[in-house]
Amino acid sequence: MNQDVLLLAVVVIGLIAVAHFTTLGGGISGSVITPLDPKAEFGVIRMQESVLRAPRNGGGAPPIVVPPPAPLQDIFARSFSLSTRNAKSRNINEEYVEIIYAPAKNAAPVDISDWVIGDSKGESYKLGGISNLPGISSLYNQDRLILRNPARVHIVTGRSPLGENFRLNKCASYLSQYKTFTPSIPGSCPSPSREPGQDGLSDTCYQYVKTLSACRIPTNIPFFLDNTCREFIMRTASYDACVKNHKSDSDFYGDEYWVYLNRPEHIWSDVRDSVILKDARGSIIKSISYQ
Repeated sequence: MNQDVLLLAVVVIGLIAVAHFTTLGGGISGSVITPLDPKAEFGVIRMQESVLRAPRNGGGAPPIVVPPPAPLQDIFARSFSLSTRNAKSRNINEEYVEIIYAPAKNAAPVDISDWVIGDSKGESYKLGGISNLPGISSLYNQDRLILRNPARVHIVTGRSPLGENFRLNKCASYLSQYKTFTPSIPGSCPSPSREPGQDGLSDTCYQYVKTLSACRIPTNIPFFLDNTCREFIMRTASYDACVKNHKSDSDFYGDEYWVYLNRPEHIWSDVRDSVILKDARGSIIKSISYQ
């Protein structure tokens, strides 16, 4: 009997020892304590904090923060301005306002063909395209109105004397001989007296050519001039001839534009009003009021 009790006590003590060993992780089937993951959330936060924390003892420079680029609308607002110019005129062919473009250095070209100009009553008018070579092509306003350099765009309420919007070029003043433009077309054309090919002209012709006005087609050519002289004048003293001879010049195109809204009535009040410029999405770029 005593032997049985002693054997039972030994078995119980053995089982207790095995259970204790298992609890401490010494057994094969015991639970394993997983070490901290260095990529755990706590570790990531500490790593980020170490990057954002200013260096101690003045060592190193703080991180450089690059601001996001400014929205296009903000850039345009700084680059564009408006002038009420002649908005109070009661002649629709002389009523005009102006868009002035002054881009930042190395700014990208801006296509304003689909932009609109409007008044305080909520009426808006699309600018549209232009002709880079007015009076030459039968296709009107086939070119986009793209501003690449500092520019001035005249927005005229009435109709174009040429039937089209156009860009200034170094020969355009010829067009003012028989048509009136508001505002007037500036500049001077290449003088026929400076055109090549004069070596073959007679002295009489040479002297006559020197009297020709730039940007004007001669209307009364003296009868005593020979055919060679007349042909030279036809090749040099007209708008078409000027464009043909100079359209490849680096300074041929100017950065001034005439845009006509072709309205039969006034747009802007002669008392007080606002001029509002919007982009193609309808966002206001600039506005100006007058009274």
